[in-house]
Amino acid sequence: MYDHIEDIKLAQEWIHDSVDVEMHLDDIVNIVIAGFERCTPDCEVKGDYCKSRAYAPEDACLCIRSVFPAPCYYKLYQSLREFYLSNLGLKLTACFASKGTIVQEENDGYEQYRRDDFKCCR
Repeated sequence: MYDHIEDIKLAQEWIHDSVDVEMHLDDIVNIVIAGFERCTPDCEVKGDYCKSRAYAPEDACLCIRSVFPAPCYYKLYQSLREFYLSNLGLKLTACFASKGTIVQEENDGYEQYRRDDFKCCR
């Protein structure tokens, strides 16, 4: 049976990184590649209602806590996933472009990508 008082307590412990559990880099990388689908505000309509979402603070529901042992790992996942998706789009565009180059702005200038740079796409 779901105990919302206990869930709030566990969420607060999780938020303050008081859980002493590590996450392996391989696990984070696999989740970054596959993507992590958390509960959404309309999950009740879809039939997969997350009771924890109603009581736990933002980004600390049981759906997230069951995958990521601490908020730092969830934040790391979010940053890596954003980076992965942006670079995936860049690589796919370069692979399908028949001519020319794609330019990505870097901190100190521009880095050019040629179609030949992405041999994995051929």
